[in-house]
Amino acid sequence: MESLRNNLSRLELHYNGRTLGKITMSFGIAMWDKSLPEETSAIIRKADMALYQAKKDGRDRIVIA
Repeated sequence: MESLRNNLSRLELHYNGRTLGKITMSFGIAMWDKSLPEETSAIIRKADMALYQAKKDGRDRIVIA
């Protein structure tokens, strides 16, 4: 994931003859463990919280929950 994030930040995108700004990506990754309920909403909620933490911490990063 880190190499994907780094490679995307190096892209130079153009649209209608104009250079667009830098692309950054934040990822929230959740790992399932036995303490979580079996329904999918729990793991999605955990990943969502990790994503918002990544954005809060300055964006363009990966947070693993």
